[in-house]
Amino acid sequence: MASVAALPKPPFCIGFAAESEKVLEYARAKRLRKGIPMLIANNVSQAMGKSTNQITIITDDEELSFPEKEKLQVAEEIVQSLARHLDKLNL
Repeated sequence: MASVAALPKPPFCIGFAAESEKVLEYARAKRLRKGIPMLIANNVSQAMGKSTNQITIITDDEELSFPEKEKLQVAEEIVQSLARHLDKLNL
């Protein structure tokens, strides 16, 4: 992903960080290391085998944490956040 994000005209890249500890700390570092504008973080040990998930969406200017929801609702939150972010960028 880092090589794609480093292209002269990169596509909008979204990363995912499924961590088991220090979720936000590791996710923030991963987003910066990859050079991507948005990263979705979750605690993999709490989501595996369940129909629910709790995520935090990390961008340059905000971190949005959502309560535990059904995974379909989590996907909808990600898409809505992406749409708002792209709208801010006029993309």
